[in-house]
Amino acid sequence: MLTQEQVAEELATPPEYEEIQNLDQNYAVFRKTIRELLEVEEQGQADSDSVDATIGQAIEDHAENQLEIFGLEIEVDVDPGVDAPFAAQLGSAIAEIINSNYEDADEGIAELSQVAGMSPEEVVSCISGQAIPTVQSCEVIANEYLADDEEAYQTFLLIAQDAHAESGYEEEPETSEMSAEVEQLRAEFSVMQEQQEVGQRLRHLEKLGTNLLNENILTPAEHATLFGSDAFREDPDSVSVFCEFCAANNTSPHNYLDNVEFCLNWKSQCGPSNYGAFFSEMVQESLEVPETEVRQQQTFVSDYRSRHGYQ
Repeated sequence: MLTQEQVAEELATPPEYEEIQNLDQNYAVFRKTIRELLEVEEQGQADSDSVDATIGQAIEDHAENQLEIFGLEIEVDVDPGVDAPFAAQLGSAIAEIINSNYEDADEGIAELSQVAGMSPEEVVSCISGQAIPTVQSCEVIANEYLADDEEAYQTFLLIAQDAHAESGYEEEPETSEMSAEVEQLRAEFSVMQEQQEVGQRLRHLEKLGTNLLNENILTPAEHATLFGSDAFREDPDSVSVFCEFCAANNTSPHNYLDNVEFCLNWKSQCGPSNYGAFFSEMVQESLEVPETEVRQQQTFVSDYRSRHGYQ
């Protein structure tokens, strides 16, 4: 484990890789969010459960962002570790419904969560046996996916009933809405995440545009058209400026960057424009003018100078 001095030294080291720079930005957003949540809890502006739930979500988002930075996907097999066998059976039944109705598990979890009025994370917890859907959610799932199979329908509801009875689960009225301060922090965290993603993509496209310009694939005029607008102007907080520009023009930052990326990819496939050949060399060949015409021009100039008093 690193000492405080080693931690400070590591954080002070310049990020020589783009991935390290993105990790630093991701950690800064995560750290700022946690600190503000703890301050809100300490000041008594939010209850501990709300703060804990928000911190848990922030941790998940932080880990997901780190995987995205390196383009990684990790599948984790979770051992339920639950003493209640009916909860595990219910989780297996839900997993079987997803496997039977969807080829892609992530798609199945997402759609089933919408049907049952749950979040995808809650569905995953139910599949692993760590949580149990409400009675109403179980009924909705059965009606949506098992209505054509009476035996499976009844079996699923019986397992759900046994799981609730064994766990001592009781339906509780919905808790009061989360405090405004925590909701605001969640919204701010979401905005910071969005700007971080946009910023990473913005820097990547700017670097790609500069490389294509240096390789004569992109002309200066084309580069100015793509990167010379207010959206890409130099500013200490250029990402915020870019997002404000997109909002003012009723367009999504990602849609705007999609268009820029399309143009850059198209130009890179076309190859060098060779525009520099027209401006980088002086013309060495002189125009061939008949000798008689040259003498006439010289005579005209000489007469003009004499008439107007030039020496």
